[in-house]
Amino acid sequence: MALSSESSADISRFFASIKSLNELDRLEVRNLVNTGLIGAPTNRENYFLLNYNRAVLSVDLLLTLTGYKHFQTVANIGRSMFEIAVEMWMMQGESDSTEKITAFIECEKLRAARKIVKYGVNDTKKAALLSIYMDYIKQNGDRIDAQQQRIWPGKRKVGHWSMKDMAQRCKLLGGEFDELYSFHYAELSWYVHSGVIGVANVDQDTIAHLCGIAFQIIVKCYSLILEAIINCFQMYNADDRLKKKIVLARMLPFTESERERAALARVSLA
Repeated sequence: MALSSESSADISRFFASIKSLNELDRLEVRNLVNTGLIGAPTNRENYFLLNYNRAVLSVDLLLTLTGYKHFQTVANIGRSMFEIAVEMWMMQGESDSTEKITAFIECEKLRAARKIVKYGVNDTKKAALLSIYMDYIKQNGDRIDAQQQRIWPGKRKVGHWSMKDMAQRCKLLGGEFDELYSFHYAELSWYVHSGVIGVANVDQDTIAHLCGIAFQIIVKCYSLILEAIINCFQMYNADDRLKKKIVLARMLPFTESERERAALARVSLA
């Protein structure tokens, strides 16, 4: 069964929208933030950069895919882009996020080390490997535990530096985040995790439709990620139309003619 022309056109346009955003990103954002042209990053800025570059790598992978047959990878990237966008906007909204993120990284490392040691403590074949983790726990355990209790008093386990799960984070951020989480997060997860809930009894057009939805989500989240990195480095001071260019880049592939493109540019950049 051939893919319908309507489904094919939708996929092509959303894919073109991602390419358009990536081109804007490459020309006006990436070169500045990754070449040190805006100065050495602070710890806070570095956390933004790490998340931003994870998103860029995901988009680079996405642009190598050749069609809707890669729908599981597209869904995976859509879910990842959404989570990165949520993380960056949560960081943007909390003034003490840098200290919490730094502490959370250490808490996670310590938790993983303790889990490994607990599992393999009686395995003599793993003695050399376990010694690395045991030394790490001995040298850092008390300090990290004390730090955790200072920042999150009374909490034995820290699941996220904000102490909120994904649903709570999205509700706090509101707007597009809450909508995307409520309507699409579970759907994307069906194609990321094991099981057949998302692929049982579906036809080719349904899979293509899912691919189109994932592309839509990626377009929205890529835009939000670009806006967050622009805000972090206050790049709007050098170009006050930069955020408007994001809107223009994502909409251009949906125009039908040069006349429509010119009209959209005038309205978007006004």
